[in-house]
Amino acid sequence: MIPFVACCYAVYYALERQLKRERMPNSVSRG
Repeated sequence: MIPFVACCYAVYYALERQLKRERMPNSVSRG
């Protein structure tokens, strides 16, 4: 079950990062 948890965590982390980027674009804009 470790791989499943890791996959879920990765997806959750990616979604959170995307949401943060969309909500606060001027917070981390290096690209």
